[in-house]
Amino acid sequence: MQLNLRDRTINVFSVIYRDEAIQSYDASFIADFVQATREHGYSGLLLFEANRSNLDPWITGQHVMMNGMVPFIAINPVYMHPFAAARKIAALSRLYQNRIFINFITGTSDSDLLNLNDRTPHDERYDRLSEYILIMDHLMRSAVPLTFEGKYYQVSNLLLSAKPAPERYPVFFVAGASAGVAKISEKFNVFRASMGKDVAPLQKTTLLPATGNAIHFGIITAPTRTGAVAWMDNWIGETKVSHELFTHAMGNTASRWKKLLEQAPEGNDGVFSLAPLRHLKADCPYYVGSYEEIAEVIVKLVMNGYTTLMLETPDFPDGYQHIARAFSIAEAELDTIYELQQQHQFDFKF
Repeated sequence: MQLNLRDRTINVFSVIYRDEAIQSYDASFIADFVQATREHGYSGLLLFEANRSNLDPWITGQHVMMNGMVPFIAINPVYMHPFAAARKIAALSRLYQNRIFINFITGTSDSDLLNLNDRTPHDERYDRLSEYILIMDHLMRSAVPLTFEGKYYQVSNLLLSAKPAPERYPVFFVAGASAGVAKISEKFNVFRASMGKDVAPLQKTTLLPATGNAIHFGIITAPTRTGAVAWMDNWIGETKVSHELFTHAMGNTASRWKKLLEQAPEGNDGVFSLAPLRHLKADCPYYVGSYEEIAEVIVKLVMNGYTTLMLETPDFPDGYQHIARAFSIAEAELDTIYELQQQHQFDFKF
């Protein structure tokens, strides 16, 4: 479901939906999910990292690459040394002749960090990540051994013998909504990954330049908004949690974007929904609506410069087909916008 537009490509990554039993992702589930992702034309699969999950992003990422797609792998410094991460990226890209997308994150649940005895303050995690990216980037680009004395990492004459080919160098994103994310993005010229937001305020008059940035959200769509909302209500069903339980869950994270979403209202247009997040069925906001309403969301995101969509969808009948319908409508509308823009430029010249 990659969108190949006239001046840019929109990569669409599938996201494994949240499961209450986080250790339930077995081999058959992963095989089926990867197969469905490939069959419906997605660019690849976003892979998360957590203490309690039995889903290792690197092992699963290799399976994704074996199926001709791109893994979007989360890297958290708390789990792996930068040399180990760089070596894995180089090995996988050379083995499968494909590139990898990397989503740098600085946090997980507070309890996970405490279990690992990582007591690094929130803002200092971005300083650590900065050193991490510096080391990784040097190892994968330079033939000069690296000696580095940082606060969090020290290496001496370190060299990665096998590097990714330049055309398969990984695509780096840094996730989050804090000032530390902006600083890293600017320092290393890496893209930003953010959470879905109410698109009602976004402009739809000008096709802005592609930013390379990514946005993570869920979709529930049907021929009508009523049908989509009914499916969401049925999905949440008896698992509805109280505001107190949601607040308690949010208290187990230092994530800035989750804190912001905790206070955010539902979208004015009714399409942007925090219900799956607030009832602990998802880790991201959702857009819930008719094909045309979801297409409008996609068009606005593209027109505002996003080029990577990380798309979560719960397991419901014909879900991929419903989403494909919305994307088809969005693609047709974007093509019309390009035509009008080209015509306007032509008229302006003459």
